[in-house]
Amino acid sequence: MLAPCPDTHRARGERVIRTHSRIRLAAAAAAVTALLAIPVASAGDAVWLSFPKDPTVVEATSAAGAIVDYEIPVAAFDRREAIVVCDPAPGFVFALGKTEVDCTAFDPKGKGSDDRSFDVIVRDTTPPRVSVVPKNATIDATAPRTPVSWPNPTAKDLVSGSVPVSCSPRSGDGFGVGTTTVTCTARDDAGNVASASFKITVVDRTAPAFSGAKDVTREADGPSGSIVEYAKPTAVDAVEGAIATVACSPPSGKVFPLGRTTVTCSASDAAGNTAKTQLDVRVVDTTAPVLSVPQPITISAGGASALPAANPVLAAFLASGTAVDVVDGKVAVAREAPERFPLGRTNVEFSATDRAGNRAQKVVGVTVVPGRQAEPKVSDTTPPGNVSGLRLTAGDRLVALRWRRPVAPDFDHVDVLRGDPQPGGTAKVVFRGSAQRFTDRGLRNGQAYRYVVVSYDRVGNRSAGVAIIGTPKAQMLLTPANGTRLRSPASLGFAWRAYAGARYYNLQLYRGGRKILSAWPASPRFVLRDGWTFAGRRERLEPGSYRWFVWPGLGAQRDRRYGPLLGSGTFEVRR
Repeated sequence: MLAPCPDTHRARGERVIRTHSRIRLAAAAAAVTALLAIPVASAGDAVWLSFPKDPTVVEATSAAGAIVDYEIPVAAFDRREAIVVCDPAPGFVFALGKTEVDCTAFDPKGKGSDDRSFDVIVRDTTPPRVSVVPKNATIDATAPRTPVSWPNPTAKDLVSGSVPVSCSPRSGDGFGVGTTTVTCTARDDAGNVASASFKITVVDRTAPAFSGAKDVTREADGPSGSIVEYAKPTAVDAVEGAIATVACSPPSGKVFPLGRTTVTCSASDAAGNTAKTQLDVRVVDTTAPVLSVPQPITISAGGASALPAANPVLAAFLASGTAVDVVDGKVAVAREAPERFPLGRTNVEFSATDRAGNRAQKVVGVTVVPGRQAEPKVSDTTPPGNVSGLRLTAGDRLVALRWRRPVAPDFDHVDVLRGDPQPGGTAKVVFRGSAQRFTDRGLRNGQAYRYVVVSYDRVGNRSAGVAIIGTPKAQMLLTPANGTRLRSPASLGFAWRAYAGARYYNLQLYRGGRKILSAWPASPRFVLRDGWTFAGRRERLEPGSYRWFVWPGLGAQRDRRYGPLLGSGTFEVRR
């Protein structure tokens, strides 16, 4: 208990004295009425006229607590106003938590004193203030989920000072196309939470990028040109990966005329961004006509020193050469021969040149003898017709050919020549016989081969031939088998053959015309559980028709470099 000392009272500060004086003035106005109602106290006891019933609760203003300004209670001794001193005094800084304030009432006549106390609670319920929050931003998509980073926001609290801020999603996370709200939260030591937010909008404004557009040159297979199969270029989108639908015009597998044709390919992503690229298909004629010439002859001069070229036998010999061209059909035959054929051997050159300038030539000897000689017969120079109905089926490391024999009565056999479809390539005979089918095995998958089926007659005259191109190809997609019908599967396993050099794969699944899955497994297999999210939508293996595609990924996935489409397959889901 404090002793009743005026110096101690003054030591509490000017604010206590002023407060006490204020209480005196306030109490004086009602002293007469109030004091009449006060019961008489015994010596040493005070009657407290005002005293806080509940704790005084104050909000903290700093780490030290808060300055608390409270009204000093009023007390009286035997109707005499007491001097009241409290510790800690009003206006002092009170620490966080509960502080007990002790108040002592002194009798002005020094006959006694009395103590009472009350609690002051300084609490922290003010949340921190989050500041320096990034502004809303729009970002161009660079991946299926584009990484976005920002400076971390800061937060300050009156009590805790600087407090850490955590954001969700976090800086550096991947954001899908669309608008995502980032919420940043700060928590002070008292558990008060404050938050601020901003928006990240990822937009896809970038068209797919093409790769693998290669010009193609093919040898003409007929007057219309050639059927040309070219590899479609690969279109890769930053968001979607490989684009399944690449449209090219004119399409692969159609007849391309002689000369150069520009093929335009286009691809669009789901956001409607469209890219185009071009490649050239050139069909050229570098194949010389097929020249058929008579066999060498020996003829008697009949006692003369020379025979004129107008001799009936010689004239028939010179007129018997024929030529046929794959593109031009029948071609005129030129002869290099003298006006008179002297005794001995004279060489006659037969030649034929097509419109492309390709020239064929052969030399045949004519021997004139002085003695009697049976009149020679000029040999047949008419080639048989071509085979018809030539068809090709490509398989795993093999090509199967089928055709129908020509109807010529002197047909003898066919030769099947295999070569490079590029102009000027050499060809070798891989089959000779009279059969109507042949399977060429041990080939390299993915490589194009050009086959020419040529028919021969019994004296060796040959047709111009019929050409066809095929590319052996393994069935890369294994399961589900093409055309499979499934009934309400709980999951679905996909499997395909490994591709040399692939570090990952891009599997895409479509239901109808809408893409519902794009996945990047590291191995050539993937199990799809029924129920997944793609492009912000919940998907299921619902009844319908499905098509799936697989591309091999070459290099790091961020490079988005894909190999050729391994294949596509279909399956159906039923109830």
